[in-house]
Amino acid sequence: MARTASENVFEEGLEQLRSAVHRVDGEVRRLQRRAEARRERFEKDLRRSGEKRWKQARNQIRSLQREASERLEKGLERTLDLLPLASKRDVARLDRQLKSLSKKLRDLEKRKTAAPPPPTATA
Repeated sequence: MARTASENVFEEGLEQLRSAVHRVDGEVRRLQRRAEARRERFEKDLRRSGEKRWKQARNQIRSLQREASERLEKGLERTLDLLPLASKRDVARLDRQLKSLSKKLRDLEKRKTAAPPPPTATA
């Protein structure tokens, strides 16, 4: 059976439409893969940027903590310098001296109790 010209035109148009749909489908898939790759790169860059900013913030916080601690210590030191207080080193030295004197006193007391009484003079 012979096809009419209108049938041939219809078949050709249908084939062109199928071909166009196939090309568009391939192009849509290609664009979807490209968009997915861009999205993944964007998320990765965002994570890196967030991590980098978090590290910077954490380092800045630590630096501020150290600076605040140093300032507090210096302020406390200046305040304590105004008061007539002994330093820790001075207190430790005095404690050693007190222990040494206490030991010497105990030794003298032991000698006194162990020694015979002195003779008394008779008139």
